[in-house]
Amino acid sequence: MPDAASLFDENQILTYIFGEWPSFHDAEVIDVHLWRVDVKPGDWDDSNVFPVLTVKVRILEATQPGATGDSGRDVLATLRFHDVDNVSIDGFNHQNAIFGDFYCAA
Repeated sequence: MPDAASLFDENQILTYIFGEWPSFHDAEVIDVHLWRVDVKPGDWDDSNVFPVLTVKVRILEATQPGATGDSGRDVLATLRFHDVDNVSIDGFNHQNAIFGDFYCAA
């Protein structure tokens, strides 16, 4: 199974900021957007895109491996997932912290 960073285009942006692919433990979900996407009429081809999930998360610098304090370098990151066919959201409320690992299957 590939490492999580390799599943994302432009992953070097987050790895540059944090020195490695960040932990999403305690990251806060700010926005979730589900888009069915436009399906073009006619024969099916690669220009059709399956449903897209876009998630904006606030990644906390203080919860990263090796962090020694809170320097205030939290990052608001936008992650986009294509070919989404199964989404589960549980406990949506005023904070929406991610507990444990952020998981997506390739």
